[in-house]
Amino acid sequence: MSFRTMIEYDVRRELEKIPMPTHINKLEVLPQKTDALVKRLCKELSIKYASYLFSVVEESSENDDFIKDALGRIYCVNIHSVLKTDILCLHVSPFRESIDTLLKGEKCLTVAIDALGKYRLLDVSISKHLKPRRDYLTAMYRCIFETSYRWLEYVIIKYIINHNEYIANKLRNYLQSVFANNKLISRFQFGIVSMDYVFRLLDGASVMTAFNVMSKNAYWYQSSPCELTAEVARTVVAAKKTISQSVIFEDIARIGDLKDVGYNGTNFWVGIRALYETTLFGLYPVYKSGFTIDVH
Repeated sequence: MSFRTMIEYDVRRELEKIPMPTHINKLEVLPQKTDALVKRLCKELSIKYASYLFSVVEESSENDDFIKDALGRIYCVNIHSVLKTDILCLHVSPFRESIDTLLKGEKCLTVAIDALGKYRLLDVSISKHLKPRRDYLTAMYRCIFETSYRWLEYVIIKYIINHNEYIANKLRNYLQSVFANNKLISRFQFGIVSMDYVFRLLDGASVMTAFNVMSKNAYWYQSSPCELTAEVARTVVAAKKTISQSVIFEDIARIGDLKDVGYNGTNFWVGIRALYETTLFGLYPVYKSGFTIDVH
């Protein structure tokens, strides 16, 4: 078994322990728990596989929360995010030694993450005494992030599609009978409007569009495409905070501005802003029918 395969097995085993949400309005829990898991695994697997990653350390025991070198020196693993960036920093430093002291003689490593998630880069600072093995370090950290982020993307897309696909397909088929321009139809984002509530209806086609668009814009908002897509899919907004009701009940098309909506400043607003790539949007009444909505 290769080193990367061992890491991937450990990561997937932990991912499978994350409970799936019982309702789509709890979908934001998945990105939050995955982010916490990624940080924990960076620390735990750095210690677990220290004898692979560094050339002068002793074999770690199962319950160790530190790294010990051949001279008996103890090293701890610290991890933190850089404010307003997509960078996560990891430091492997001697116990009780300040980061400033570590940086004077550090071995630096930057790991680029080839998957859509909250972070794009991991900056690793390692005490010079540990003599890091660069290939093993790069393989491990990339595997932790990329396995976790790809799992999260797959799970969220699958969850949304399973939840919304039937009704969205019905609406898309209806649009095809009204509009001849299929390219225009592909750009529609569905919303459901009742007397009291409004929510987005992302299906297979629109959720992939959302991921692609948000992957370009998520980092401006200190978030990940998964977090933003989950927020747009799960949120139910009070109808009085939107202009959607007037579009449906007055049967007219309207141009709106996100600056004027009642949910301005919320996480949902951030997700919609990233999806639209502008504050302006158009609303078109498509189909009216009686229905009930479960918001619990």
